[in-house]
Amino acid sequence: MNVPRVGVGVMIVRDGRVLLGRRMSGQRPGWWGWIGGKLEFGETLQDCARREAREEAGIEVTNLRLLCISSILVEDQHWIDVEFLGDIVSGEPYVAAPTELTEWAWYPIEQLPGPLFEPAACALKSYQTGIVMNEW
Repeated sequence: MNVPRVGVGVMIVRDGRVLLGRRMSGQRPGWWGWIGGKLEFGETLQDCARREAREEAGIEVTNLRLLCISSILVEDQHWIDVEFLGDIVSGEPYVAAPTELTEWAWYPIEQLPGPLFEPAACALKSYQTGIVMNEW
């Protein structure tokens, strides 16, 4: 039975640059996105964002602010995606999940590499427009 799943992500902006990682497994290998993953049973959205930051980039995030909520249909999957804007409270990003990502790097917000993973693209539009609920 197909049912929607919940994804959670964290966009981090520092000095006009966005932290992006290149995906190597899961949906859209080779595409760029930021910290994120699947919500686990019993986990809050914010706890998921913090866990994914530790697991994928080895960092602790704080000051999580809702950026957007999107309904995304990708291939044969339906995701309800919740994206936060967050700040790094400790650590510097590194590839903490080498089977999932090939690299982390900071890019000027107006010069991001592509293609961008759909949840990141939706969140970027929300960041630029202020629209929180979208179906881009």
